[in-house]
Amino acid sequence: MNKNKHTRGPWVVHEYKHGDSHRYVLSAHPDENGHIVCRIEADGSDMDCGGHDASLIAAAPRLLKSLEWALDTMAARKPVWTEGEKYMEARYAIAEALGAA
Repeated sequence: MNKNKHTRGPWVVHEYKHGDSHRYVLSAHPDENGHIVCRIEADGSDMDCGGHDASLIAAAPRLLKSLEWALDTMAARKPVWTEGEKYMEARYAIAEALGAA
């Protein structure tokens, strides 16, 4: 079971070209019934408008999991590292991503 409330990935970014513009569709893989769980669309004339945002959002679940692992590993190996401002900033970022901040 997914302990976090966000939609599990992997998330995928699809690029569609239509004339001079691009459409980026960010979607999660279908659930067990084959339904698309989430779809976000952004229009743009190039990758700078929509594509980069979609790529960042698609990577967010993996980034969150990696950051949680890194901070837990730091705390277990050298607890003094947990006293730093950057460590706390990262913990707040995790809380914000999980909707707890």
